[in-house]
Amino acid sequence: MFPFFVSKANEFNSKGSFQSDDLENCDLSEIAKEVAEEVNLSRNEIVFVKSDKKCLGKWNRNGLRKVLENLVNNAIKYGATRNSC
Repeated sequence: MFPFFVSKANEFNSKGSFQSDDLENCDLSEIAKEVAEEVNLSRNEIVFVKSDKKCLGKWNRNGLRKVLENLVNNAIKYGATRNSC
């Protein structure tokens, strides 16, 4: 999933959707792990990120965080339950 997400993030940035001062060097893996930890602390859910490598880029950190939070929340809300398999 990360390669697809990285390509879309780069595509979005290249269209000028962010001001250059909104962009910073950041690690997508680190942001994803932070979001997972916050979800685990605030909900009765178990979310984990399996990533042993950094995914570095120059992106809008807050924008990536919001996208990841939305993806996780939608997966929890609309995804299959553990008992449905």
